[in-house]
Amino acid sequence: MTIIWLTLMVGFLFSFLARYFAVPDINSPVFIRPSKSLAYVAAAVIVICSGLRNNIGDTFFYMHAYIVDDLSWIGILQNKDIGFGILQMVLKSYTDDPQILIVVTALVTNFLIVMVLYKYARLFDLAVYLYITSGAFIVSMNGIRQYLTAAIIFAATKYILDGSWKKYMLVVLIAALFHQSALILIPIYFIVRRKAWTTVTFL
Repeated sequence: MTIIWLTLMVGFLFSFLARYFAVPDINSPVFIRPSKSLAYVAAAVIVICSGLRNNIGDTFFYMHAYIVDDLSWIGILQNKDIGFGILQMVLKSYTDDPQILIVVTALVTNFLIVMVLYKYARLFDLAVYLYITSGAFIVSMNGIRQYLTAAIIFAATKYILDGSWKKYMLVVLIAALFHQSALILIPIYFIVRRKAWTTVTFL
């Protein structure tokens, strides 16, 4: 738990400094641009904490599966989430150490989340603080495939706002290779694009 507290303090500090040294940006959705280099440091702190874990949630089981699973093409194609299998197969071609799987998934997941917060949060430091303290950060370490999938789709927020449904659908289909639950977000696109508090919203 001490590591989580340290991650919160250091991550929040750098995200606060990123906002403190922000500059006006009329092209940004929130009209300011926090310091990108300091935002990267905040993201790196979160990634390091997440990537070096080995005993939170089902991390142990993912690491065990990385060691014992059949990561050949035949074994991968028999599973439903072939994207995650391909990712493991590629990583295993470099090393048999399962920590690499945790590091890479932590990097992709947390980097995508923090960068979306960087782009769309008016108070970047508050957004990072809430990401860690709300439990979302801890949950990202329990259910690696699900959170990786969610982070990929979260990164497609721009396509929802811009109404680029083809690009959004492509991202969802790519994310579905890691966890098929991503497909539920196909109809969600059309719901969130409609006017809020209508009958369709309640349905």
